[in-house]
Amino acid sequence: MSSRPSSIDYGRRRRAACVAPEAVTVYHWGGGGITDTFVFDADDAGLALFDRYLRESDKGPPYMLVDVVEEEYRHETIPHLYGPDRRAVLERKLAWFFRGTPYTHVLPEGRETEGRRDDKVLLSAITNPELVQPWTRLCVQQKVPVAGIYSLAIVSTALLDRIKVKSPNVLMVSMQTHSGLRQSYFRDRVIQISRLAKMPRLGTVPFAPYILNELDKFERYLKNVQLLAEGPLDIYILAHGELLDPLERQCRNSETVRYHLLDVADVAQRLGIQGVLTTPFNDYIYAHLLLKKRPRNHYGQAEDLKYYRLHQARSGMLLASAAILLLAAVGGGLKSGRGAVAPAARGQCRATGGYLSGPVQCGEGAASGDPGRPPGHQDRRGHRGHPVPVQGDAPRDDARGESRPGRLPGVADRQPQLAGRHRSERRGGGRAP
Repeated sequence: MSSRPSSIDYGRRRRAACVAPEAVTVYHWGGGGITDTFVFDADDAGLALFDRYLRESDKGPPYMLVDVVEEEYRHETIPHLYGPDRRAVLERKLAWFFRGTPYTHVLPEGRETEGRRDDKVLLSAITNPELVQPWTRLCVQQKVPVAGIYSLAIVSTALLDRIKVKSPNVLMVSMQTHSGLRQSYFRDRVIQISRLAKMPRLGTVPFAPYILNELDKFERYLKNVQLLAEGPLDIYILAHGELLDPLERQCRNSETVRYHLLDVADVAQRLGIQGVLTTPFNDYIYAHLLLKKRPRNHYGQAEDLKYYRLHQARSGMLLASAAILLLAAVGGGLKSGRGAVAPAARGQCRATGGYLSGPVQCGEGAASGDPGRPPGHQDRRGHRGHPVPVQGDAPRDDARGESRPGRLPGVADRQPQLAGRHRSERRGGGRAP
C-alpha cells in the first residue's frame, strides 16, 4: 500500500527512509520516538507518490537506510598512511573492487599485530546503485536535505550493546518486512560480513525450518572463507510470538553453536520504544536506532548531500547570530548596571587635592556637607581637572627619586606633573615646596 494523507502537518523533524527492493518505508521521528509510518512501492506509482510526499511535507532531513541483497564486503590491508596518501590508496582499492557504483564505504578495523602493522579495513559497496538513485534523485530535485545513506548491517552494530552481547563470536539474525532475512556476523563487535536472504511471504511456509536452513548455509560459508573465529558461535535471532515457539523447539545448542531467541517487543523496550511491537519484523527497531544515533554518513555522495550541507551551514549561521545577539544583550545589561552603580560609588570615594590621605568626600557627599571637609572648602583643580597639590600635602620625592619617610620604597610618585604655576603663584605667593 502506498499512500500519504496530504492534511498531515509534519513539522520540522527528522525521518528515516528504509530502502528495500520492493518498497521504501518512511518513519517520522518526534518526541523521542517514531510517530508516523508511510510506505511507497518500488514502482512508477510509488515514485510519483514519494515525489508528491516530498513536495507537500516539510524539508526535514531524511536518513536513507539501505537493506538490499546487492551489498558486498571485502577485507583488505593497506599501509599505515595518513592524509592524501591514505585516501589515494583507498580510492584505488575501491575503484578496483567495486566498479560502476559511487556508493562505497571504508570501515577501519584496527591494525595488524605483526610485521609492519598495516591497517585493516572493511570495504563495502552497494553494487546496484539503481536501487537507491531514483529515491535520492527525487530528494535532490525537491531540494530535500538528505542527511546520509546508511547500511542496515553496519547500523545494526549499535544493537549489540542494547541486547547485552558479550560473546566475541556473534551472528545476528533479523527479518525485515520488504527485504528478507538479514544475517550479520560480528567478531569482537566489529562487523565482518552480512548476507540478505529472500524470505517467502509470512504464513505461506513454516518459517522456523526455513530460517535454520539459511543459517546452516551461512555458517558453512563462514567456515569455507575462514572468517569464523575459534570458539562457539552465538546466534541471536530476533522474532516474535508464534514464530518464537517453533524456533525454540527446533534450535539445539551444541559445543560449537549456541542459540539466543529474543522477542522483538523486549528489544524495543530496551531501546526505549513506546508501545508494544507485535510483529516479527525489525524495520521499526533499525529505524529507531538510526534516528536516535544519527551516525556519520556511509554511502552518500556530494551530489546526494549538497542540500544537507547547505542546511547545516544555514543552521550554523543562525546559531552564531543568536549567540552574538545574546552576548550583545548581556553586555548591554552589564553596562547599564555599571552606570546605575557609579553615582553611589562616587558618593563613597575619599580624596584630597593630591594623595588619598584626607577624609574629603566627592560627588553626592560634597553637596550634603561632609564633616571631614572644612567649611567653604573647594576642590582645587589644575589642567583638565587634575587635582592640584596644596601646601602641607604629603612630601614629594627628591630629585634623586629616593623615598621619603612614610612612602613605600621603590614606589614611584603617581602625582601628575603640572606644566603651569599654582594659583597661589599667580596671586604673588611663593612656589610650593
